[in-house]
Amino acid sequence: MTASAVVAAIGAYAKINAAGEWIDRTETTSMNDLFERMSSQELEAYAQTGALPGWFEGTVGATAIDSQERLIVDI
Repeated sequence: MTASAVVAAIGAYAKINAAGEWIDRTETTSMNDLFERMSSQELEAYAQTGALPGWFEGTVGATAIDSQERLIVDI
């Protein structure tokens, strides 16, 4: 048994729900819908400072910077 086989087995196990069904999880968020929900004050603040309302970031979730993933940029 190799390390890659163990990792593949863990990945497969994570996609099986309690009923034994294979579930491929996907999540999509329409950024246009979220911007349409913003009030004129929130849109103005975003245009001037780039600040998003708390509910916006909570809806979208963590970004690569906020999450445990590392953001890699080639310079």
